This record gives sequence, C-alpha cells and structure tokens, in this order.
Amino acid sequence: MSKRTDSAVDCMQYLEQRLIEQSNENCVDEQKIHDLLYLSLKEGYAIFEEPILEGSFVSQKTGPYCVELNAMSIQRKKLFPITLRMSRQTILVLNSILEQYGHCSHEQLMRIICRDEAWQSARKNSNETFFGVIDSELLRTDSRKVSVIRSLWKMDHNFYADPSSMAIHLN
Repeated sequence: MSKRTDSAVDCMQYLEQRLIEQSNENCVDEQKIHDLLYLSLKEGYAIFEEPILEGSFVSQKTGPYCVELNAMSIQRKKLFPITLRMSRQTILVLNSILEQYGHCSHEQLMRIICRDEAWQSARKNSNETFFGVIDSELLRTDSRKVSVIRSLWKMDHNFYADPSSMAIHLN
C-alpha cells in the first residue's frame, strides 16, 4: 500500500489543535507534541509499513525532536481555524495516538520512548554539541513491537462529534 507522506507541520498543528480542544487550555507542551509525532511515526510503520509523515528525528536530552519543525516554533495561542490536507490514514493514526497517549505527560511518554532501540542508539551517538539522528530503519524495527491489532481497534473506533470537521482534513 503506497501512499504519500504528510507534512510534519500539518501533523503537529493537528495534534496541537486536538490537544487544546481536549484540555481547554491555550497551549500545549512543545516537547509533548514531538513525542506524539515520534510515536505516530512508529505506529504508522507498524500499520502501513511506511512512514505517515515527512520528518526525521534527532535525540535531544529532553526527547525526540522533529527536525522539520525546527524553523517553526509552536505558537502559544489557538491555531484555529486550521484547514489541513492530510490523508485519512494519517488522521486515523494521529487520533489513535491521541487516544492512547494524549493524556500522558512528557515524562510518561519518555518512559515509553526510551525503550526503543532507535532512541537508545541515537542517544549513544549524541553529545553536548551533536544530537544523534534517530535511524528510520531501527524505528521500523521497533514498530514491530507495536500491537497492530490494538492499533487497528483504536483506529476503527475514532469518532468525530461533527463529521464535517474530519472532512476538512481529508484529501
């Protein structure tokens, strides 16, 4: 199943919008969004055997960091309205990740991420001046540990209070 990958910026904005809606707060921890993007990429590999977003990650001390978002700082304000053009598969994976991990703190997410071989390898190759690149092939290997059955079940039960809100995001 070959599909296009979606922009990391679009995925970041989608996650931020959904987290703001869920928490009724005006901002979201930037590192938590990077953590969720990393987990989304891994789950996308598990389900579709290819990346769902265009993004490479490095291992900072604080956690995984999507390089493509480096030039864009997350604004500490609501980003509405956002009209993104993302594939249905990406939306479903992002919603599944939000359902599974959206309530978690960055520290809780790091306890999950630090078990990954891709993360551990990148941390070994990091120092004070250089962030280790998270190897996409190791991330693909780590994705085999994701329960595809659980993921597909979560994706199948995604729902939207307003069905038209999902239509904005789909191609």
